[in-house]
Amino acid sequence: MFLPLLLLAHLAVASGCKDAGAPGGQKARAEESESPVSVRLAPERPAAGTDVRALVSGQAGEVEFLWTVNGEEVYASGDTLGKGMFRKGDVISVTAWAGGMEASDETVAANTPPSVLSVRIRPEVISAGTGISAEADGHDPDDDPLRYDFEWRVSGGRHYGETLPGGHVRRGEEISLKVVAYDGDDESEPFDVSGISAANSPPRFASTPPAEFSGAFIYEMRANDPDGDEVRFSLVRGPESMVLNGNRLEWEAGGSAGDAEVVLSAEDGHGGSALQSFRLSIEREDKGAE
Repeated sequence: MFLPLLLLAHLAVASGCKDAGAPGGQKARAEESESPVSVRLAPERPAAGTDVRALVSGQAGEVEFLWTVNGEEVYASGDTLGKGMFRKGDVISVTAWAGGMEASDETVAANTPPSVLSVRIRPEVISAGTGISAEADGHDPDDDPLRYDFEWRVSGGRHYGETLPGGHVRRGEEISLKVVAYDGDDESEPFDVSGISAANSPPRFASTPPAEFSGAFIYEMRANDPDGDEVRFSLVRGPESMVLNGNRLEWEAGGSAGDAEVVLSAEDGHGGSALQSFRLSIEREDKGAE
């Protein structure tokens, strides 16, 4: 009787361990495989020019999404809310359903920095002493009004504003420009314009010949050069005996009569020149008509 009782007791303990252990192990594995559904929006602070994605984790299988912008339901393609469907400051929300569970997330659309698309320089042909102006075109995805900041750089100096005064525009000196757009929140990347320079500027006559003369014609010429170059004068065409000394034009009319054409040139020595032309009328006095 003693040995069979010990055997039965041993078998009962083994059987009890097997029945109690299996369900507990299966439950533990099930708890490890199931986790709550979660969703998050990426990027966390989307801008109007980007797509927004709903990233779901936890529950595998089919997922349904509901998107809203400022509380209003909007149509989106699955897990993605396309760019252009929201603007700066809009509240974006998504709810995801999966496996009988749901999760949601929301964010506020961030500002999108503007951009400078192009810059035009006026005039197209730049002369020394002449002011230069700049006009910028930009784009803002949020349709914010833009302000442009202009920074000119000449000979190590900086000047601000749409226009660079002519006093800073000199022949041979390179000018550069940096333009930045501002939308009230953020600045654009700088737009750089380089290689701006003034070409040689021709001189300009600043004097006019006398309207009348008697016997001797004397004309002292003056000319201005925007580059500050020394100006030399020459007689291109004129009557015989007309002479030019420096900037002084002289002629003794004598007894000749009629019209005389005069053409003068002013040159700056750098390829710039200006012409001035006029006519002189001489009438012979008739001493016998009295």
